[in-house]
Amino acid sequence: MIEVYTVKIRVCPLITPTLLIGISKQTKDDIIQFYNIPEKKIDAVLPSCNPAFSQPVTMEEKLRIKQLYKLPDEYFLYLVRY
Repeated sequence: MIEVYTVKIRVCPLITPTLLIGISKQTKDDIIQFYNIPEKKIDAVLPSCNPAFSQPVTMEEKLRIKQLYKLPDEYFLYLVRY
């Protein structure tokens, strides 16, 4: 994990930043821990989501999808982007 940040830091040195913006609280915590940047100089801004993913879905549609993919009553969905 440190290697990713180190490569980015070499490209864009963080000598005296006014403000850093990270995409998560974990990124903020990592920068504080590994590079000793003061917390007050870092903000975590979560990426937004396309409005298409926030449209209401009827119970009938949920049941249709559950049956289509043979989903159990309870499951954990983990989305990741590589």
